[in-house]
Amino acid sequence: MPPLERVPSYYETETADNTHHASSTNPAPSQDPALSTLEEPPAYSLIPPSCTSFSIYGTFIHTSVGPAYQLSRALDQRGPQFRIRRLRPREFARAHTEPLPFDKEGVLYEVNDPPFGKDTYFMRGFRRGCFPGTLELKFSGRKWHVLHIARSGTGGRDKDREKGSEILSMKVGGFGSGLLRKKRQEEGSQWKDAQGKVLATEVLRVGDDGGVLPVVELVEGLDQSWRELLVTVWAARLWVATGEEKTLALGGRF
Repeated sequence: MPPLERVPSYYETETADNTHHASSTNPAPSQDPALSTLEEPPAYSLIPPSCTSFSIYGTFIHTSVGPAYQLSRALDQRGPQFRIRRLRPREFARAHTEPLPFDKEGVLYEVNDPPFGKDTYFMRGFRRGCFPGTLELKFSGRKWHVLHIARSGTGGRDKDREKGSEILSMKVGGFGSGLLRKKRQEEGSQWKDAQGKVLATEVLRVGDDGGVLPVVELVEGLDQSWRELLVTVWAARLWVATGEEKTLALGGRF
C-alpha cells in the first residue's frame, strides 16, 4: 500500500438477516423513483456485509481485502465537490499499480460545499440503494449532524420535508485543529442514529512512522444503504475537517 502522508487529518449477498438497519425503528429509506431506473453497471460489485472495517489510503477506501471505493479528491484537496464511487472488480489490482482516473459516470454520492453556507454541506446519491432526496451534513454545537431531506412535492407536510429529520449525529472535541487532535481521535468518535444507537466508530490511528490512518468500524447487521451512507459521511467529514485544518494553518478560509 502507498505510504501515508501526514494529514491532520464495498458480490451482492444481502439476505433477510442482513437487510435491516441496526435499529428496527430506523428502516432504510424508501426508493426514490428517480433512482429506481438507474441500474448498477453490471461490472460493479457490492461489498460483503462481513466487511465492517474501512480505512483511507490516499484516494482509496480499503476493506481488509483491498480497495473498494475511490474518492474524487484526497482529503487535503479542497474544491466545490467531493465524490465517492465503487470500484469495479477489474480495477482492484490496478489501484495498487497504476493511476486510476475517477469515473464520474459511476458516482455513488456527491458532497457539495456551497459558498453561502458555513459548516454546512449537502449530499446527493446517484445509484440504486442510495438515500433519496438530499442529505445535509453540518457542524453545530460541537456535534456533526446528518439530516435527511426527502423530496418535496410528494404529498402533504412539505415544509417538514424541507426542514429534514436528523438521522445521524456524532459528538467531537471541536472544529478545526481541535477536531483532529490525535489524542481525541485515537479515543474514537461514535456515529449514532436518531435513537442514540451506535452505528459506527471512527478513529485516526497513528503508525510507527508517524503516518495517520483514518479508520471507521461499522456495527454488524446494517443493510447496504446504511453502510454506504456511513462510509460516505465518514469520508466527507474527514475531507471537510482536513480542509478546515489546512485553511487555519494558512491563516484563512478556502
